[in-house]
Amino acid sequence: GFLRLAGRVAQPWYFPPLLVCAAAAMDAALATGGRLSRVGPLILASAAFCVLFPVALREASWRLTNIDLLAAEVERRAEPGDYIVVYPCHFGITFERYYKGQIPWTTVPEIADHRFHRLDLLKEKMGQTSPIQSVLDRAAQTLASGRSLWILGGLPPHPAADDISPPDPPPAPIPNNPLGWWEGYYVDAWGRQLEHLIGAHAEHVYVLPEDPAIPIHPYEKLPLYMVTGWRAEPRAPGASP
Repeated sequence: GFLRLAGRVAQPWYFPPLLVCAAAAMDAALATGGRLSRVGPLILASAAFCVLFPVALREASWRLTNIDLLAAEVERRAEPGDYIVVYPCHFGITFERYYKGQIPWTTVPEIADHRFHRLDLLKEKMGQTSPIQSVLDRAAQTLASGRSLWILGGLPPHPAADDISPPDPPPAPIPNNPLGWWEGYYVDAWGRQLEHLIGAHAEHVYVLPEDPAIPIHPYEKLPLYMVTGWRAEPRAPGASP
């Protein structure tokens, strides 16, 4: 109820505080249960262990991110004059941690501080007009100069039949709109703008293969694209690089 009233989309990491309170409440309730208070929790804990342990064991072998692998790959293959774009911007925290190369990089939108989640800076971008234009311009200049554009992150698809660049979302908050300050709306719109630039003007888009033998948690499992070539005239609707 609290999450709903707060207007938040429920995520798994929101629930540990609730579980702690529930455990304390259950313990207090069982304290007056006599013999059941001693045997019941033991039976319940044993059953929970048997059910959950195989799942926990399997997921414990997963990598929690593949950004360190992608950062190493880009560091090895990118050349001077290339440009690296990380989308969405919250993945920039992990990328900055692992990337040790000299090729310039940014996020969509560009955030000045990637030490931790600077939602205040993201909020500033949401309140601006065309906040990712500098990123789009730099990406276009990189491709037009014959260099490579590296993209970490899955861009949302732009309708193939539409040759019109997605419009800028209005500065937040959107008046009389339930989306208000919802960052997902803006992040999706910015991703579509970058995807349209690539789809309309890039000559080639290569998806770098990943090792299927390495299980990676889906919360931070990113694809890596290498984009090359430039078409001054936009590609015809329905065509793709």
